[in-house]
Amino acid sequence: MNTETKYLESLQTSKELVDIYTDMYDDSYYGFIVQYNDDYLVLESIDDDNNPDGLIVFYRENITRIRWGGNEITTTQKLIDQSKRLKEITTLDLSSIQTILNGIQDVFGYVNISFEDIDSGVCFIGEIESMDDKSIVIHEYGTKISLDRKRILLRVEDITKVEGGGSYEERIKRIIKN
Repeated sequence: MNTETKYLESLQTSKELVDIYTDMYDDSYYGFIVQYNDDYLVLESIDDDNNPDGLIVFYRENITRIRWGGNEITTTQKLIDQSKRLKEITTLDLSSIQTILNGIQDVFGYVNISFEDIDSGVCFIGEIESMDDKSIVIHEYGTKISLDRKRILLRVEDITKVEGGGSYEERIKRIIKN
């Protein structure tokens, strides 16, 4: 077992809060490692207000560093309202990006897909309508202001991150569904 895998296993087992960096996209994320394999890592995300914020699935190759321990991270972990954390985290099939997308869709009823290599500030939130090895069509939710439901065809190979269960997405879903 290599060093990275050894520590991922330890951090997952100990349920220790980590700070994951994706320097290429100039981002970091607090959360708890809930699952991983050679290609992907699933994080139960914690937002800037110390509230649970759904799941994020990263390509492991995009993760440049993982930090844990220290005053800031330890204090943050103590401030998290454990009652708001996901009660049950479904094990996702991490065999491909398509199975991950379907798994997130099954659990949360939608997906949040990022294309950070193209534009780190853009994501698409909606329900999967169709997908194959090369393309995905989602029925978008639009923004909270516009709620402009439309469909968009995207290339699967451009996906860099998949999310579900975040507070922003859940609020949009609630508005759309009512």
